[in-house]
Order: sequence, then structure tokens, then C-alpha cells
Amino acid sequence: MCRSSPAAIAVVLLAGLLLGACGSRDRSAPPPNRLPSFAGAEVTAQAYFTDATIPDLTLPQATGGNEPLGYSLMPALPSGLAFDAATRVISGTPTDTLEATEFTYTVRDADGDTGTLTFTMTVGTVFIDADKTEFAEWNDPGAEITVRLSEPVSSAVTVTFAVSGTATSGGDYELSGLDTDETNDDGASFQVTIDSGSGTANAVLQSIPDFDGEGTETIEIAAESVAGNTFSASAPSLSLELLDEGEMFAGAKGQLTSAALALFNRFSQTGSDYEFHFVVLNLGAVRTPATPLRVRINHEDFAPGQQVGAPLVSEELDVPSLPPGSYVEGFFRLPNWVQVRWGPGIYTATALLTAPEEGDYFSRFGGFVDRTSLLIPTGAKNPFTCEEFARSAAPGAEDPLLREQWNLNNTGQTAFAGAGGKPGEDLRMTRTLEDGPTGRGVEIAVVDTGLEICHPDLRDNVSREASYNFNSEAWPRSIATDPFNPSASGDHGTSVAGLIAATANNGIGIRGVAPGAGLRGYNMLSAFNRGVDRTILYDSLGASTGKPASAQVDIFNMSFGLLHGQQGNASSQLAAVIENGVSELREGRGALYVKAAGNNFRLCLALRREHRFANRNRPYSPNDALGCASANADFYNNLPYVIAVGAFNAHGTKSSYSSSGANLWVTAPAGESGRLEPAMVTTDQAGPHRGDDEVGTVNELVRDPVDPDGDYISTFSGTSSAAPNTSGAIALMLETEPGLTWRDVKHILATTARKIDPDIEPVRIAFGGKPAVLRHAWTPNAAGYNFHNWYGFGAVAVDAALDMTRSYAPDSLGELTMMQFTHAASEGIPDNDGGGVSQMLTVSGISDTANIEAVELSIRATHAFPSDLGVTLISPAGTGSIVNPIYNDALTGDSGGFRDWSLLSNAFYGESPNGDWTLRVMDAAPGDFGSLDAWTLTFSVGEHPE
Repeated sequence: MCRSSPAAIAVVLLAGLLLGACGSRDRSAPPPNRLPSFAGAEVTAQAYFTDATIPDLTLPQATGGNEPLGYSLMPALPSGLAFDAATRVISGTPTDTLEATEFTYTVRDADGDTGTLTFTMTVGTVFIDADKTEFAEWNDPGAEITVRLSEPVSSAVTVTFAVSGTATSGGDYELSGLDTDETNDDGASFQVTIDSGSGTANAVLQSIPDFDGEGTETIEIAAESVAGNTFSASAPSLSLELLDEGEMFAGAKGQLTSAALALFNRFSQTGSDYEFHFVVLNLGAVRTPATPLRVRINHEDFAPGQQVGAPLVSEELDVPSLPPGSYVEGFFRLPNWVQVRWGPGIYTATALLTAPEEGDYFSRFGGFVDRTSLLIPTGAKNPFTCEEFARSAAPGAEDPLLREQWNLNNTGQTAFAGAGGKPGEDLRMTRTLEDGPTGRGVEIAVVDTGLEICHPDLRDNVSREASYNFNSEAWPRSIATDPFNPSASGDHGTSVAGLIAATANNGIGIRGVAPGAGLRGYNMLSAFNRGVDRTILYDSLGASTGKPASAQVDIFNMSFGLLHGQQGNASSQLAAVIENGVSELREGRGALYVKAAGNNFRLCLALRREHRFANRNRPYSPNDALGCASANADFYNNLPYVIAVGAFNAHGTKSSYSSSGANLWVTAPAGESGRLEPAMVTTDQAGPHRGDDEVGTVNELVRDPVDPDGDYISTFSGTSSAAPNTSGAIALMLETEPGLTWRDVKHILATTARKIDPDIEPVRIAFGGKPAVLRHAWTPNAAGYNFHNWYGFGAVAVDAALDMTRSYAPDSLGELTMMQFTHAASEGIPDNDGGGVSQMLTVSGISDTANIEAVELSIRATHAFPSDLGVTLISPAGTGSIVNPIYNDALTGDSGGFRDWSLLSNAFYGESPNGDWTLRVMDAAPGDFGSLDAWTLTFSVGEHPE
């Protein structure tokens, strides 16, 4: 209460009238006018969707103003949405769409003052559609799915979908191509982000094929939520059916073909008779019955008046019953005959292995000695020496066939085939063609069937007296330094040599990749005794200082390999010869061994009956995508000193036949058959009616005037062509920088190779409900090198390789060292299981600065049918390399498993070897069980500069 003296009461009372009791103002006066405000508050643009319950949106509370405050929202909300003014909450489930609309949020205080805040609201509809409602398990691109918004939104929107049905995500199908976030572990949902302004996202629902009979399966996709809006009813949805192919390969192992006929072009003279040698191999999984083998000499189109020394001959031998993996060899002794070749007529020898029941047991493979009638002396002509032919050479003139050599400069020309290729898919050597180098001073050995050292387009580059004929002691009047091939059906080595070093600018024929390099031929493949005298092979590869002087060679071109591949390792002697070659030859810098990877991608000799013929309707076989016999099934290719070369065609993709494998280093031009699509244009046996004589004979009736003498061929292909294209490129590098070591050459090739066929897709198939990657896409490793089992590091790029060579410091990769690590614990391999068994091996103690140059896996496994097994090696950096594909046809006749089989991978080049390595072995067919028993990794490492 207020206190004052009695004398002051009157004053106080008067003051009270003016100021209120105790000095206060009059409480009945109006308060100051305060305005309500949303200062600092905002509402982001709101995206809602029909039939989706929105999360409650609480709008901001105003500050200031005279209480009470009231809130309102204009215009009216779309149907299904409500605004609670008391709680300031927007809630509900919209049922109508709304284009982007600006809403005004208003606050009004007690005396009518207002404040406003605006924001944008859109209500759209989510649609999910597919281009088809059913798709097949095999050979189907899948169903294309589109997620679409009816109204554009101003920011990215995430849609969550639930997946159900009888098909299993990750086991039967997968989504690809969507901008997806993480998929739940059970695969029951996925999220899609639609970018602002795009309004749509597309995907492909792809099957993961398997071999199980599951019937038609269903896939139900329904939207769960979008941008936080939850669907509870009427959710956008999609129903699909996955059509099953059934148990495609049920009981297939017992239906494998069992034998293939391998007839070798080997003959020897015994008195007046000739011996034609053959081998019959059982490459299948079951025993073959006994069956007859017939050989017949056929008369074809021989002109009247020409002479033959013997009548037609037909002989028959019985081939005994053969267990899996076994073989029988022998020979037919046929009377000598004389053939005078003045016209187009020829003799051919053919053979037929008779199957007990059509299609049951035997694959037909090749002919006997087709078009190889031996020319016997009929006068002064010596049939065992190279015959000089005069040609109208014009030094300095352009080679008339150069325009068709797409391997050198691909302009889309046909190269006498039915259609041309894709410009630019070549050796990328435009600048080199203009101003060199040419390979001068580099010696290249063509280790092959022979070499026509007097061929008009080769003789200027053949090193004098450097070639060698391993049959010189058996053939009368033959010359030791002339590896002439007396066959009339073409000389493989002569065609290989033309690609390497045919003379340039002489006005005839073609030019080689390295038209100044020195050539020599060793006819190791035609040697009578090479099967029993292994020194013939070793002497051809650098182990001899005389007869032949192979130790003088810089590059060995090895356009040969195992017929079909097999499990096995190079002999210790062969490995020692090549190891000596890379360490001692070229004055210690090392010779280069360039090897054809093989032509077995489509050569499935042990196919299931229903898959044997490509022109028949048949279900999918993994061999269509993985190949038949792997390049790793040729033990020549598994040595880390060898450059294994695959083939690409004039369109810049893998040649249809080219073997694939983790041991490939690079790929080079080779083409296809030369009839429908271009092959190589190269040298052939000189003269008419010798060799294939097919330049310009698209319909095999008309010869192009550019080859009037029959010296060239336009249908030469195979990885036999890819290897010499690479050998020529290496010769150019060695001329540019003679100090390069063999490792430098490999390093430059890997670094400068170009990535072709960049969009090749991986292949996945499920076994036992678990998908497995059976073929990788292009894989970048941790050192920055891209690798693919079809292409190695890519296509040889000559100009780029020479640019790097010119600035490269030779011998800069550090010392090459090798070391081994072993895992010896045995573990069972689950049968028909895509997950397989995995084991880990820790590698340590190698220098932290070491770089991998090669990894060799030696694997031991027990299994009754090793063709079921796929083997993948994974580095500590996560790089995966499939070193043995499933259904490797080369293993079908094997039994018992892997026997310390050495498999090479180049996919880890440049990575560090230290860390945990994982080996995964999977079994891709039911019915046989096995175990992974032991494995060893052998590392070749150096220290690479940055």
C-alpha cells in the first residue's frame, strides 16, 4: 500500500486523480499498436501426391501483434487436405492434382492487423509403367520400367517402392539403370530419385537366368512413399510375370558329345608311299564306342590331259573305344601320286569319322589334308624350294592393295568382303604410316608352317641365310635355309609374315606394319619329328645359336596354339627356354614372345547335343557369352613372359572366334571370315593355283585385277593375324628405342592400349538361387589400368605407343622378382551354388612400393567333372579376375579335378600385392561334389615409376 503524511493527503488525492494511485498512469488508456509478423520464417515448396497421406506440416507461428492471433490459408486446399487454424497444421490425403500454386498464409491479430507468408504447393500423381508385362528368363532384354510424375517439381523427389511376388530379387531378377538408393538386404524395396525438371526415371527389370524349373513367377511393384508422403491405398503399382525356361540342362552331362576328329597335315615319305597322320581325341565325358575312320583321295575338276601317277585311293581303319580324355593316333599309308598343276584342278584328301548314331558321339572337325596335294618332281622344278616369280615392281609406287588394309587405316573399306567396317577401328598408326619408323634393324622370327623367302613382296626383307627348314634332311633336294612349304593349300607362315613386314611402296601387293623389319622363318609346325623331338620347338624359340641361329632374334611371332586347349602347364624345359630368352637375348634386354591367344571362343567340341549347331533353335548356353575353351587352357599362354594377343574385327569388337581369358595382354586387328565381313589382306603362296588365291573373290568366281598372279589372300584371319599385327607394332617400338626391355614393351603396350567395345555388359547367372558374375564388364584396377578378359588392356594403338616410347626411360621398372604364397586348407565346394566357396590368403612382406606385373594361380581341386567349376581371384584392392570360366569346354574330358593347374591373370597389373587375396570357386551344375584343396599365388613384381 502507499504511505504519506496527513498533511499531504490533499495533494496526494489531487495527484491521484491525475496519475492514478501511487503515481501509476490511468489503466484504462489503450496499449501501443504492435503488428504481427513472420519475420525470419519460411515454408519450402511443398510437393504432394494423390492418394498419398502427407506428413503433418505445421506452419510457422507469428510473433508480435495483439492477442488473440488467428490464422488462415488461401486459396482453398485441394480436396482431401485440411488446414487446422488452431494448430496451424496441414494434413490429409490429396485426391486431386494441383498445378504449382502459390498459397498465402495469413495471421490476424485482435485489432485487425495482419502479416503474410507465401509458399508454393503442387499435387501430382505418381505413375509406374512398363513396356511389357511379361519377360523371359533367357535371351530377353527385360522389361523397361518408367517412373513418372504428372506435375513438375522444383526439387528432386525420392520414391520408395515395395517389391513382392514369387520371384526373388537378387536371385531371379534385378533392377538396373535407375538412380536408386540402397536396396534393403532382403531386396524387398528400392528407392528412386527423380531429378528436378526431368519428371521421369527409367530402369530395366532384368532377369538373372538360372537352369532351374520354377514355372512362371510374379513380380509386384507398388509405391510405398514419395517425398515423405505415404501410400496406404490406391498406391501406383505394376504386375509383371517372369517366364521360366524350365530345367534347360537337366541330365545334360550324360548327353555330351564325346569325341572330335583332329586330322593333322603331317605326311612323310616311306619309299614310294606317303604316310598321312591323324589323331582322334575323346574330348567328352563318356566312353565312345569303336567306330571306323575312312580316308579318301578325291579327284576335283582336273582338266583333261593332265597326268596323275596313281588312281583314287580309299582306306579304312577301326578306331577303338576311347574313355574320356584319351586319344588314339596313327597313319594311313597311301601310294605316291604325281600331280602336274597347270590348271585349276586339284586333288584333296578328306576323312570321315563315322558316328554310330547321327549326332550322338562325334563332332566333325576339319578335314584331312584338304588341298594339300604334294607336288612331286615332274622335271627340273624342285618342289621343295622357293620358286622365284618375276613381278612388275615399281619402287616408290603405292602398293595397290594398301587401300584395302583396314588394319592399317580403317576407312570402312570392304577388303573384298560383302560389307565394310567402322572407320577408325584399326592400329591407330596414321602418323606412323606417313613418316615411320619402319622396324629397320629388328629381327623377327615367324615360327610357323614355313616361309616363302622368295615371295615378291617379302624377299627384300628376308634376312639372308637366317631361316631354317627342319625337314631339310627328309625332303630330297631341299635346302636347310629355305623353309618352303610344299603344300599347295596355302602357307600359314607366309601369310603371317606379310602382315608383319611385306615391303612398302614397291608398287605390288600390300605393306606390312613394319615394312623395314628383317624376317626369318622356322617351319617348326611342319617339322616331321616335332612330336618326338622337343628340341625343334626350343631351337625355334631362342635356344639355338646355329641351325637355326634363333638366339639372334628380337621378336618371336607364335601364331599357333593348342587345337582346343586342355588342363596343363608348360614343361619346365619350355618355361626355361622362354625365361632364358627374356633374360639373355637382345644383349640382356630380352626377346619378345608374341603369341596368338587362340580361336576357340565358338569351338565347342564337347557340346550338349541340342546345342551343337548354331543355326538351330536352341536354348541359351553360357558358352555363347563366355566362350568355349578359354585362352588359359593353352599352356603356352600361361607364361608371364608371353604377350598373348586376342583379335578384334573391322567394327571394333571381339572377333567371333577369338579366345578370351585373364591371360590376354592386348588385342589387335584380325577380322572375320573375309566373305561377309573383312578379314586380313596379306601375302599368300606366290603363283596361281597355290594357296587360297582369294583376293577379290567375294563370290569366288571373279579375281580382282589387283592380284592377277594369285600372290595374295583376303580371307586370312584368326588370332594368327592379331599376333603379327602386334609383332610389327613392337618392331616399330624397338627401332624407335632399341634400349627397351621386354618388360618396357609390355608396359608401354598396356599403358597406351585403347579401350574398345566400352559398353560391353557383364553376365550374371544364378545357381541354386545365388547369382554369380560369369563375365565382368571393363574393370578399372587400383593402378588405373582397364582390363577385360576379351581384350586384355585394349587394342594396340601404334601412334600412342611410339609417342610414349620416345619419352620413355628404358629399364625403369625396377628389378623383376618372383615370390610365392600358399593356402593349403581343404574345403568343400557347394554343389550347384553361385556363392561357391571362398578362401583368403594374406600376402605380406613384399615392399610397399612393389607393383604387380603378373599373378599366376596354381590350383588344386578334387571334382569328378571340373568343367562345372568357375574360378575367380580377387585382389586386396577389390579387383576381380575370372581365371577359369564355368563350362570351359577344354576340361570336359578331364576327371578328378584341377591338378596344380597354373592360370595366369594380368588384370592386377600395377597394383600392390600386399593384403588379403580371395579365391572363389563355384560349382555351376548339379550332380557332382568336390573340394578346393590348395592354391598358390606366384607374383612377378617390379617397382614402377609414377
